[in-house]
Amino acid sequence: MSKKDKKPVFVVDNDTQYSEFDKRYHKKAKFYSTTKLVGRSTAEDQEIFIKSSSEDIHIITRNCHHFIPQQIQHPTVKIGIVGIASTNVNESIKTFGKLLKQLPKHEDYRNKYISVSSKGFVITDRTTEIN
Repeated sequence: MSKKDKKPVFVVDNDTQYSEFDKRYHKKAKFYSTTKLVGRSTAEDQEIFIKSSSEDIHIITRNCHHFIPQQIQHPTVKIGIVGIASTNVNESIKTFGKLLKQLPKHEDYRNKYISVSSKGFVITDRTTEIN
């Protein structure tokens, strides 16, 4: 990513949600599907995490419990994890727009775990223990 490109870059763990994020927020952030990131339609979460880390791409997922341990086990990795923590995904995606307004730069997501629901979002520094 060039220094000129300051908007956040994300990989969306669920390809079905990818199109909705990209459709709504493509002017404020860049989104990749997991298929585009790893080059095939099936990938293990650990592979997505490693590839995202090497490419400096933050992760949006509904499977937070698969990615948070990776984040804790790799303290030198700086990518952020955005967890969609609601059964109403469309409402959570709307809330994500508010998050983009509050955190408009790629660097704003580093070392963070962010839980997004239909009611709002909670930002936690990744060095804080998450149970």
